[in-house]
Amino acid sequence: MKVPFAILALGLAGCAPMDGPMDTASSDVAPCLRTGDVDNFRVASDRQAYVHSRRGGSFRLDTVENCFEPTTRAVHVEPDVSVSPQMCTGDRVRVQVQMNSSVPRTCIATITGPITGGDVSGLPG
Repeated sequence: MKVPFAILALGLAGCAPMDGPMDTASSDVAPCLRTGDVDNFRVASDRQAYVHSRRGGSFRLDTVENCFEPTTRAVHVEPDVSVSPQMCTGDRVRVQVQMNSSVPRTCIATITGPITGGDVSGLPG
């Protein structure tokens, strides 16, 4: 099969280097949370909680199982498989949940964030 030269040239042009500096805006960098940074939280449902970081920023934790209860007293977030203390948007994390009337439970969650607005009302920020 013969490909017309004009189509081939246009296809290769998309791979050509561009003039000028590359855009490396901070929006490309995933916002992160560090182990021990959670200073406040709010339970939204049995599978969702919002946490606030001491370093600024609020994040949503989503689990696939029932993890949180209205009686949740404390939430500790740490990496699930990484040895780095940094946990970024999209990462899987291990959440240790302390409740009033039961032994602590551990769940796996995914971080979404940063979160702003009504979802985190009541959290310092």
